[in-house]
Amino acid sequence: MMGMSADAGASNIERTLLDTLDRLRRNPEGRYAIHLHLSQLQPANRQPERLRLVVQLFRPLEVGHRCQIFLLANGDIMVLTFDITPAEVRRMVGRVRGLFEDDPLTYDLPEDGRDPLATVFDLTTQLSQVEQVVGTLFERTQTRRRRPRVLGTGGESRESRPEPLDPRRLAALQERLNTIDLGPFLVRQPVLAIEGTRQASLVFEEIFVGIEELQAAISPDVLLGGDRWLFQDLSRRLDRLVLMRLARTISVRGPWDISLNLNLESLASPTFADFSASLEADQRILVEVQSIDLFNNVASYLTARDHLRAKGHAVILDGITHSALRLLDLSLLDPDYLKVMWSQTLDISGNPRMADAARAEIERLGPARVILARCDSERAVAWGLSLGITMFQGRYPEAMLGAATMDGCPAREQCTLTQCVTRRRGVAGPVPLTCPNPPRLHAVTYFRAGARSGARSGARSGATKEAG
Repeated sequence: MMGMSADAGASNIERTLLDTLDRLRRNPEGRYAIHLHLSQLQPANRQPERLRLVVQLFRPLEVGHRCQIFLLANGDIMVLTFDITPAEVRRMVGRVRGLFEDDPLTYDLPEDGRDPLATVFDLTTQLSQVEQVVGTLFERTQTRRRRPRVLGTGGESRESRPEPLDPRRLAALQERLNTIDLGPFLVRQPVLAIEGTRQASLVFEEIFVGIEELQAAISPDVLLGGDRWLFQDLSRRLDRLVLMRLARTISVRGPWDISLNLNLESLASPTFADFSASLEADQRILVEVQSIDLFNNVASYLTARDHLRAKGHAVILDGITHSALRLLDLSLLDPDYLKVMWSQTLDISGNPRMADAARAEIERLGPARVILARCDSERAVAWGLSLGITMFQGRYPEAMLGAATMDGCPAREQCTLTQCVTRRRGVAGPVPLTCPNPPRLHAVTYFRAGARSGARSGARSGATKEAG
């Protein structure tokens, strides 16, 4: 007997839900639909066991309130209830929020009535909206099932995928890059210095290319990262084009430093010199070097590091995992800063032996020059602060700065936190221009969590200068 595919099973769930909604049209009074947007959670929070916990929260309502639970194709959950008060609905959504309190999806408070975690529909007046949401998802599932399928090497059927990068495609892509404006594809993310008093200041901003967005725009049928060495060749061309674009982008100039992911070869180019000359007099460039690439050419790294220091700039050793902390003597490379990737493995509650080893290595390297990256929760920041780390990067610090940016903004009622963070993230292109008060996007350079934020021209003084 032929088994049912995952997509087929998922589409049956949407079809069943649509049928149920259609039957409810005859008597929708007293019924609510709760749409939990769990597909937007961080991957670690979308594990099956976490989703089962959400389902279990609603099980007690199945009898008294005729609750029906639907796990949708994209990982969202739709709950239909009957004869339940709005207060009870809010309580249930609050319990779901409690399960994922360390996830960025819960940071954006529903100031304008729209909650990024959950949407509640009163079926008496909003049944058609629920049908539209489910119908759209059903169509997407059907479209995915109808995609062209090709035979794999073993004769199995698989969906068509982007082709790997090869020399011919590389040449075509390099020509294509010369014809587009990279501005809309440039993204910035702040690195904050956070003191124990929760006073935070902007140390520098990392600027990088959104590779996935760029691929979708110029080569949806080619997997840019399919061949590491060819992609590195492409990245050298990107280095040049990015530096040229940033040299004429006013929004990157200010009382903060700039970090860039660059190939070591690009640092000796005239394009890098031109970009450096375009910045403010006291604005430094922090060049991020991937630790995995560094060991391919240590001599070039050492030369580039000394050259940057002589020009007043600095080097960040990027991509350091908990394994690298334990296995490599990073002090021999003497970088100015080390960017350590946060993971729950670092927390002593997960793996005490590994966590203790990471703590010891960070203390040996000097926590003052460690940047804890991928901080997607307050837990990550608290862990770093407990070790004496003061510099943090990730969605949680980004949300902190976004909240401070909204605080005191006369147009804040027109925006959500997610919108503010997204607009601030844009370097050029149309996204920042959608802000109702664009000057405010980069006005805040220091603030105290829970207090009013501030802006000043000398953002590097005091703690910020010490941090970076």
